[in-house]
Amino acid sequence: MSPHWLVFVLAFWMAKPKLKTFYLAFIGLFVISNVLVFQPNDWDNIKLFVWWFLLSCVLAGSFLERLWRLYSWRGAIVAALLFALMTATGTASVYRELHLSWLMFSREDLELADFVRAHTAKDDLFLTSDKHNNPVACLSGRRILMGYRGWLWSHGIDYHLREQDIMAIYSGSDRAHDLLIRYRIDYVLIEQDKMADFRENVGFFAGHFQPVYTSAHYILFDVTK
Repeated sequence: MSPHWLVFVLAFWMAKPKLKTFYLAFIGLFVISNVLVFQPNDWDNIKLFVWWFLLSCVLAGSFLERLWRLYSWRGAIVAALLFALMTATGTASVYRELHLSWLMFSREDLELADFVRAHTAKDDLFLTSDKHNNPVACLSGRRILMGYRGWLWSHGIDYHLREQDIMAIYSGSDRAHDLLIRYRIDYVLIEQDKMADFRENVGFFAGHFQPVYTSAHYILFDVTK
């Protein structure tokens, strides 16, 4: 069991009055963050807990230093043991991350981004999926019609009407042409890994528009011609 709570309580009890008073504000932040949810995603409250934890670590450091100073080598041993126990989980987590590798963008993503930067205007609007690491938005600096839905939702943005219109365009519905004109879309990107999610109708776009870029997982259509 982690000794964090025990150390934090003892550290507060032994803290100097000025530091103790300063810490009270962060205790208030901790309490409020456990009662109120400030964003639609409950997990986002952890960003507020970080501030409380940061100041708690300052108190803990002061407490361990006082143990060492007041109880000589015995206090140093206890302080070292508590420090090791309190940092063990974080150390293990950092060690794990050092041995993991996550691919953010593939070579194919980079090549698509290079093409978009070289052959499209800076203010062109692209219809893409909502991948958070979409190469058009992340690497090409181009506008997209709708970003990652998880972020839109967590910021309280109502994107559902635009989402429905995007699905209608991708599926090649009777409203597709009108919606392309209404939103002033210049390019539509077909993404193989998102075809099922967005009901992307490749046949519709191939039958009406000219593909300007093709790779193993991407097809880019110019929908202005």
